[in-house]
Amino acid sequence: DRLPPGFYEINDGGASPGGVTLCKVEISCDDLMIPEGGMIEGILKEIKDFLGLREQFKAMGFAHKRGYLFFGDPGCGKSSMSNLIAREFFKLGGIVLLGSSPALIRNAMQDLRKIDESIPVLVLLEDIDAMIESRAESDLLNVLDGAYSTSNTIFLATTNHPEQLGERIHNRPSRFDRVVE
Repeated sequence: DRLPPGFYEINDGGASPGGVTLCKVEISCDDLMIPEGGMIEGILKEIKDFLGLREQFKAMGFAHKRGYLFFGDPGCGKSSMSNLIAREFFKLGGIVLLGSSPALIRNAMQDLRKIDESIPVLVLLEDIDAMIESRAESDLLNVLDGAYSTSNTIFLATTNHPEQLGERIHNRPSRFDRVVE
């Protein structure tokens, strides 16, 4: 009846059209620390504050979702930051989903919200530019815009090439509220 907090990879469900399976994945970031007063600590505080505002968003008629876009050269720490944030997100009782396509993310979110609409969800969009290159931009925009059960959701995307995303993705606050180099 409830999915335990953790990091889950979304996979194609196989036989049933539109079905997905969630496979629990262990992330390795035990050797990484969160620097006191650093950027990650600030983002984690924002996330905790955001999660506490669910009722206020609902009362004002806004979708309770937030987006972060991390960009920079390969090896600069985007994935490490994402993993640290994911690790702390579990401690808040949340679910982290990693999907390779907007269709899988959409289906997983719809299924997850049927089970528990209140659980906080962090959706990792690693190399978001690759999703766009696969001609899935309109599906991705629908997911980011909240067309599919995105209440109580945070999107965290990474890219090495922000210039390839286009203005519709990275320069629209309703999709990514914070862009971090």
